[in-house]
Amino acid sequence: MKEIEHTIVYLDLRNIGIGNIEILVNQFVYLKDYLEKNNINQNCEATMKLSVEEKWLKFFADTKHIDQKSCPTKLCEYEFAIPAHNANVERIFSLMSTQWSDERNRLSVETTEAILICRYNFKMTCAQFYNYLKEENDIIKKVKSPLKYDWAKRD
Repeated sequence: MKEIEHTIVYLDLRNIGIGNIEILVNQFVYLKDYLEKNNINQNCEATMKLSVEEKWLKFFADTKHIDQKSCPTKLCEYEFAIPAHNANVERIFSLMSTQWSDERNRLSVETTEAILICRYNFKMTCAQFYNYLKEENDIIKKVKSPLKYDWAKRD
């Protein structure tokens, strides 16, 4: 209960409204009961393999007693909105520096952005991507179409 009190004070100091404190305490008790009934504890081997996000997803996936989840939902919205690290940002900067170099300094921002999106999101080698494109006729048709160019749309 001390943790709840500290959390209430912390959120209150930052003008984050939590609503009725009695509701918060009741929902915390519900969460605690849920964790105990579903063997979601530190000693359970299956639980130890789950990430924090997966544990919360397991709790929220149960649609029973949805009215008992408003405060934990708000807590998770704040908690998971904060990135745990900046590795993704650093990776983007690294990819960008390899694409937009002294030799390739005339690339437009849009082209660089498109290259970064492809490099970051596609987990295929060039050969795998080539084989994928050979099988996707819709993509090939769109690539061959002049409609992707701004000047072609104006005519």
